Amino acid sequence: MNPRSIPLDFLRTLAIFLVFTSHFRIFAKDLWFGRLGDFGWVGVDLFFVLSGFLISTQLFKEIKKTGAVSFKIFYIRRGFRIWPNYFFVLAIYFLIPAFIERGRLAPLWKFLTFTQNFGLDYTATGAFSHAWSLCVEEQFYLILPALLILLVPRLHFKRAILLFLGVIVFEIMLRTVVWQNWVAELYANEHHKGLSRVFFREIYYPTYCRLDSLATGTGIAAVVQFCPSLWVRLRNHGNICLACATLVLTVSYFIAEDEYGLFAASVGYTANAVAFGLLLIAAISSNGLLANFRFRWVTVGANLAFSFYLTHKAMIHLCKGWLANLSLDPGSILYPLFILTVCLLSSTLLYFLVEKPFLRWRDRFLHQESLHFSSSN
Repeated sequence: MNPRSIPLDFLRTLAIFLVFTSHFRIFAKDLWFGRLGDFGWVGVDLFFVLSGFLISTQLFKEIKKTGAVSFKIFYIRRGFRIWPNYFFVLAIYFLIPAFIERGRLAPLWKFLTFTQNFGLDYTATGAFSHAWSLCVEEQFYLILPALLILLVPRLHFKRAILLFLGVIVFEIMLRTVVWQNWVAELYANEHHKGLSRVFFREIYYPTYCRLDSLATGTGIAAVVQFCPSLWVRLRNHGNICLACATLVLTVSYFIAEDEYGLFAASVGYTANAVAFGLLLIAAISSNGLLANFRFRWVTVGANLAFSFYLTHKAMIHLCKGWLANLSLDPGSILYPLFILTVCLLSSTLLYFLVEKPFLRWRDRFLHQESLHFSSSN
């Protein structure tokens, strides 16, 4: 058995809770979670860092062991992990109109090809729009194995550092150019109704503008696997990394206050990537607060995270209607507790009825145990 990493489970649980607070604020009431809800969208960036790290770690280990990657096994693993839950929830959205929480659904072909995040206008096709981040990850999975096979034999440490920094600089410059061309004029008119729509469509959703976090997770995995001396030095400073992560995330919070500004667009996402990269190092280091986190209840949150992510917006939307009919005061503590409970119940059902059986079938098919959410995934 591969031991689970409780600190990584904690980070995944934290990520889904942050996303929940953000969407709760939009679809239910702004009375709860306060400023945390305003900044909860960064949970997606934490998901990206974790995905970059976990998937790259799996591939790097295989490359070190065999010098190659089994594309068949990799895509079977990813397919069994993601597609059953995703397509099950997608079918519910298309078959049960009550699930549609905002606007209408994007064309089916965009969901089936995982290209929904390109040209996404949440004011028009806002239903199941949160699947945009899954599209980013699926596109990442599509190219990552071939990219690593191509690059790993040709990269030494200095080249790898330059490549990583090149990706970060490219992202900052790209978002700056996109902002200047698509957002600047609308931003100058503070009350323009199309500002957020265009900002999200051109900067927030597209994969090519969100590579910072994925690259950060991949870079950390490379250090752990290929730079043992550097990793030994890093892993002994978990609390320093945690303190630095807190500092950078605080800076990012203030940058994000001007949500659609140039500074937020250009360096805000990079700051999030750096902060969560440091948080990840703190979690997988050999000492420090996060490395010694032993509350196993977070494993439940980590197990349910994917199912929760897929269903929570529809559940918030449905609960909002139910609670209105019951005349429950949105200011009552029962209001968020009821919604959170329903979200947990729906994700638990999805996990046990769909996700877990398919993971078992995957493991039987590949004759190997499930590694999802473990530190070696």
